[in-house]
Amino acid sequence: MGDVGRSLLALGALNAALAVGLGAYGHHGVRPRVDAAAWLSFTTALDYHLLHALALALVGVFLLIRPASRWGKIAGGLLTAGVLLFCGSIYLKVLGDLPSLGSVTPLGGVCLMLGWGALALAAFANSEAASR
Repeated sequence: MGDVGRSLLALGALNAALAVGLGAYGHHGVRPRVDAAAWLSFTTALDYHLLHALALALVGVFLLIRPASRWGKIAGGLLTAGVLLFCGSIYLKVLGDLPSLGSVTPLGGVCLMLGWGALALAAFANSEAASR
């Protein structure tokens, strides 16, 4: 029990470390060679990456407490997909000069929003179940 929670907690921590590393690389290796618009995109991806790394860890802790929460597991999956699609597509767009990946970014944003919604549902679903 709690395997999904531990996995998401670890995934959140690893994503936070990756975001910090990409931030350092970005400042020293990306910023000097891209225009202001590309740098703004890159830093937006970093901000969202770090924020949602913490969200993944939060969902992991939630699932350690409530391991049977279906909505908690859905939230973790959606947030993971959102980080990959949203942040990943921006990183690849800036670092790999792949503008066609920009069409994937909004899908990642939708996954992030749905992930937060699923976490809210998890909180309510579990509070109602606990009060019975």
